[in-house]
Amino acid sequence: MSIVVCVPWIKAHKKHMPHFIQWYACNWEKHDLKLHMELWRPLHKVQANAVKTAREIGASHILFTEDDQWGYPVDGLDVLLEANRDVIGFSTYTKEPPHLPMTFKREDPNVSMLVRARNMLPTYVTQEIEAFDLITWAFTLVRTSVFDRVLEDPFRCWDDVPTDSHFCQACHDVGIPRYVHNGFVINHGHVPKGEIGFSRRAYDAMCASRGIFGRDAIVIPGDHDDYVYRPEFQQAIRCYDTGPIHDPDPTAEGVL
Repeated sequence: MSIVVCVPWIKAHKKHMPHFIQWYACNWEKHDLKLHMELWRPLHKVQANAVKTAREIGASHILFTEDDQWGYPVDGLDVLLEANRDVIGFSTYTKEPPHLPMTFKREDPNVSMLVRARNMLPTYVTQEIEAFDLITWAFTLVRTSVFDRVLEDPFRCWDDVPTDSHFCQACHDVGIPRYVHNGFVINHGHVPKGEIGFSRRAYDAMCASRGIFGRDAIVIPGDHDDYVYRPEFQQAIRCYDTGPIHDPDPTAEGVL
């Protein structure tokens, strides 16, 4: 069975195409890949046309990615196929510091993912294969049959919320879980995953120089195998999400 690879080309990162070409060349014959790439068209239309193409040729899956992702694992498609899930992908992170994970769980599970509210918690993947409420298009494999099961076309529009939110909500409404495989992290934007720590330290220094503390210094909720990201200056003064810090009273007891 063939697999359609959906690549919307809108504002491509310079590293995307070299990495994508290499990955595609290593996999196109083995998996009978069919490239669906459209240039400078709205994201939802490109993705809708990829689904249409998959149905027309009888493809078993659609692999979604975006043009600012790069560093694809050569055997990534094999890993996701072996996992045997309806919807599964690799994780990624935000392009801007502090580079939060783009794998989300809802704080209140009763709030729709189509509502613009502070309800989506960026959460690290801690299991080999883990279910999340919201995942992105970094490198996500979807069975074509999923689009026959959802009640609404998730690519019918591109409005205040992105297409991944529409897709994940449509899957949730019919009980289709969304999984993330912990085997790889896809690079996003200019900062490769190996340099996230350096970028975060630079961000910490910028925040400190501007007097930004507390609520403006982002804290990732939950635990992680390596560490939970909290700016180092925030740890030192022990002010987790407590608002701006003011100069101490020099007359107070214990002030040096």
